[in-house]
This record gives sequence, structure tokens and C-alpha cells, in this order.
Amino acid sequence: MYDRSLVTEGWERGRLARMQAERLLSGWATTPLTKDLSYTPNASAPQRERELAHNGRMIRRALVAVTHLAVLAVVLVALVAWWWLRDSAVDEPTAEVASAQADGADAPGGAPASKRDSPSTSADGPPPAGATAANDGAAAPVALPLLDESDAFVRAWLQTNAPLVWTAWRVREDLVRLAAVLLDYAARGQVPRRSLSFVAVSRFEAREEGARNFIHPRSYARYDALVETTLALPAEDAAALFTLLEPLLAEAVRELDASAPAPRVLLQRAVDHVLATPLLTEPVALTRPAVYYAFADPTLEALAPLQKQLLRTGAANVASVQAYARRLRGALNSR
Repeated sequence: MYDRSLVTEGWERGRLARMQAERLLSGWATTPLTKDLSYTPNASAPQRERELAHNGRMIRRALVAVTHLAVLAVVLVALVAWWWLRDSAVDEPTAEVASAQADGADAPGGAPASKRDSPSTSADGPPPAGATAANDGAAAPVALPLLDESDAFVRAWLQTNAPLVWTAWRVREDLVRLAAVLLDYAARGQVPRRSLSFVAVSRFEAREEGARNFIHPRSYARYDALVETTLALPAEDAAALFTLLEPLLAEAVRELDASAPAPRVLLQRAVDHVLATPLLTEPVALTRPAVYYAFADPTLEALAPLQKQLLRTGAANVASVQAYARRLRGALNSR
């Protein structure tokens, strides 16, 4: 025999559990989770046992579904929190950085901080073009990001201060390391063709005059847009960006060569190569000993690769680049 009061109480509890589960699962379930729990008045003992077993299964399924929904909600909240923290990590300085700034802490001997101790980006984002890094005593300190996390910082700076340059470089990765490679090559008078493979220009053209070949004016014109874009950032702003990123550039240069000079020394050497490039006003004669053309004048052919590349851009572009180099050197010397 069974106790009728216990059965009634069990059925009532089951009904309440079902109602709660249906509220949580409204719009989701059309399965046995929403079926009515069974209760037949004056049922026989075997029928009542079957009803109790059925009701127990329904309640357990409802509870399992509610548990799954709760776990799913927790996971979604965790994902949202992780995404928000990941994005905001680039925008807010850490407590250690804030403390170090308040105490005026600096790396030993003026050397840039290591990756472990490097500060994150300032909460206000990259500074305007006139701002400088913390080692410029006249300006408020600017917290730099880690070298590995500096792309967003540099892109934001370029987007704000040099939209044309940002458009040309926005899809590049490891911008500071790429700048260090360009700086290292240019200081040695070389051209890092592999690192600049994304810079596309049309084919070189020569023109014939009798038995002689000369660089075609169209070959010069193909560099006009590239030079214009590169020089779109005023030299004073370029000097400000260089000074701002100098600690990160030093770190990237040391990755290339631990004994390499400071970035400022490398830049000065690169400027010297640019300014030593001859400014040609007459048509440039060529020879073609094999597949590729060469300068017919042995003096020109003996120039550094960087200087010969500048000559291929044409006299007008060389003059523009040299004038920019002089302004950049002057702006850096005043910092």
C-alpha cells in the first residue's frame, strides 16, 4: 500500500518544478520537458508508481536543462568579460605603470625597459604629433606599449596625425620592427627589398636614342605617388614620432644586432646616404650587360644600393627626399 498524502505532496512539488522550468525554457522547449506531469485520482498502486517514475524523469530533465542554461550563461558572461578586458588592456595603463610614473622610475642607465617591465599604452591613447616620450623633460610622460603590442598604438598615431601614411601602412604587422629593419638597412646604404615587397610599382622602362639607352621619364613618374605618401608626414611630426618610439626602436634594433648603434645614430647615417646622392639633371644613360639595366656611368654604378634606388625615382623626387631629410635632421637635432 502507499501513503496517499505523500503522493499528493510529491505531485504538487513536481507541478511547481515544472512551472518554474517552463518559465525558464519558454520559447525553447517543445519536448517532453513541457508535457503535463501525470496524476490520476484514485489510481491503482501500479499506475501510481508509473506516474511517480514518469514525473521524476520529467523533473530531472527540466532541472538538467535549467543547469545547462545556467552554465551557458556563465560561459557567455566569461567570454564577454574576456573580450572587453582584451580590448581595454591596450587602452589602460597597469597599476605598476601608474606607480612607476608617480615615482619617476626609469630603466637603469636610461635603457628602455624590458618586455616584462615595459608599460602599456596610455589611457588617453597615442599622443598628438607634438608630444614626446617620457625622456623629453618638457612634456608629460607618455606610457609606451610593449614592443609586441605596439601596432595598435602606432596605427592610431598615424591615423590621427598622418592619414595618408596610415592608409599605406595600416595592413602591415610589427610596424616598429619593420621600421627597425628599414633603419638598419638604410644606415648601411642598402635596400631591404624583401621587407618592402608590399610596395608595388610598375615595370622599369628605358628609352632608346640611337644606340644608347636612357631611363624613361615614365619610370620616374611611377615613384611619384610613393614619395608623396612617404613625405606626407611633416618632418617635425616624424621627428616627434621617432622620439616617442625611440625606446621601442632600440629594443627592435637590438633584436637584429645586439651590438648595433642607437636608432638615432642609424637614422643619421641613413640621412647622410640620402644627402650624398647626386642630383642628376641630365638624362641618365644605361647599359644592359645582361638581363637588367645598369648605369652607364661607373661612378653612378658604384654608389650604394640605396642611392642608386633614389636615382631611379628621378631628380624631382630625389630633391624632395633630400629636402625632407634635411628638415628631419634639423627637427631631431632640436630634440
